[in-house]
Amino acid sequence: MGPSQQRWKITGVLIALVCLPQASIGLYLPSLPHMINDLKTNASEIQLTLSLYMVGYALSTLCCGFLSDRYGRKPVILWGLSIYVIASLCCLLAPNVWILIIGRFFQAVGGCCGTVVARVIAKDLFSQKAQIKTLTYLSTAIALTPAIAPIIGGGLEVTFGWRMSFILLVTYSSILWVIIQLWVRETNQQPLKKIGFQSILGNYKRLLTNRLFLAYSLAISLAWCAYYTYIQTSSFVFQTVLGISPIVYGFLYGVVIVGYIVGTFFTRKFSNDIGLNRVILIEGTLAFVSASIMLTLALGGINTVWSIILPMVLLMVGVGGIFPACQASVMEPFEEIAGTASGLFFFLQMISGAICGFILGTIHVRSSLPMIITIFLSCLLLVVSFYILIWREERKGKTLAA
Repeated sequence: MGPSQQRWKITGVLIALVCLPQASIGLYLPSLPHMINDLKTNASEIQLTLSLYMVGYALSTLCCGFLSDRYGRKPVILWGLSIYVIASLCCLLAPNVWILIIGRFFQAVGGCCGTVVARVIAKDLFSQKAQIKTLTYLSTAIALTPAIAPIIGGGLEVTFGWRMSFILLVTYSSILWVIIQLWVRETNQQPLKKIGFQSILGNYKRLLTNRLFLAYSLAISLAWCAYYTYIQTSSFVFQTVLGISPIVYGFLYGVVIVGYIVGTFFTRKFSNDIGLNRVILIEGTLAFVSASIMLTLALGGINTVWSIILPMVLLMVGVGGIFPACQASVMEPFEEIAGTASGLFFFLQMISGAICGFILGTIHVRSSLPMIITIFLSCLLLVVSFYILIWREERKGKTLAA
């Protein structure tokens, strides 16, 4: 097998890895309102299956980064997938919502390790230019998964019920474990000899006091808050408030994700010409303008499917471009602790989503307004913080140099 074929094979495996967490969310989104009756619970408790998933996601990304620096990329992925398969079986057989919540938490702890480690493997194997291409492929795949998964999940819900989604996830993750065991070699050629608690804290301190790391972490976290708010709340807004079916909801979710795909293409096409920072500022501004339109329509009493969907498509163009741009920018200054940097970066992103989820879970969904206001505030803070931490400082540097 030639180098080009080998590169595409590895890229395909990395895509399968990063799609697993997204499939774990998207497949059962159309089932959320219907699981309430089946598990004899309420909307707030069902939403905890998403919020606690995000907490597990955050912890997974935090730990898997430095564990992959110490023990290697492949063992961390295989152990993570093993945990994921067991947790998915618990979700499948859950007799009540609390077993489901626990299963979802450990699903994330195990399955989400690929989010960090896949990107670190790309850094291990590819040049920076090839990394950006690979990261945009991963981001596009991450975007396509939630576009396709809710459609499949809606069909499974109508035909078989929500447990069939977890049968599909068990099958997918088991096959992926076998492929990685057989096809993927270890890419960490210089693993750390030991991981000391003081060393970990020292690395975290170094990262959290670095302006660039904070700026890119904050940008992707706020972009994720806007996106995650839609993920957690839209199923109830569209199905319970606006009265559409699970299958139609799945297709509408896919329409929104088209914007995300366009955003990843924009970053891939123009990042080398105009720079990643300009890409982030442009796409962040687009997201803010789109959120402002959506909020204006809602406050004006226009509360329809398309008054939400159309601005959300534009907003997701911004989010889709910001994700790979931030991911490519944040690890460059920290090559010797790339796993730790990537892990902390994604921890901050996911824990931000979890906090949003807990707040939204306390609000009974009677209209689209809480969802829209949260999205608007996330986009506003994104633009303001990135301008202050990166763009203004960059302008200052150029002025002083002149």
